[in-house]
Amino acid sequence: MRVKSSSAIPAIGARAVKPRAAFARRLLSAINGWFERRRVLAELASLDDRSLADLQITRSDFHRIASGEYRRHRMGDRDAI
Repeated sequence: MRVKSSSAIPAIGARAVKPRAAFARRLLSAINGWFERRRVLAELASLDDRSLADLQITRSDFHRIASGEYRRHRMGDRDAI
């Protein structure tokens, strides 16, 4: 019995490694992002109400701040809402 050239086997394996590596990078990035958001939330939760008022943020802003969706209002804009 004749065996086909094994040169195609490493090529298939090499192509399979790239998607796996990309998936691993995306997964690690997502996990790191989750830990960073948890760290930011814990730090914000440790602030007292006076500190939050000085920063012009409320506890309801925490998740938007941690996810990067929060945009600071200019002075007076918050009163108009």
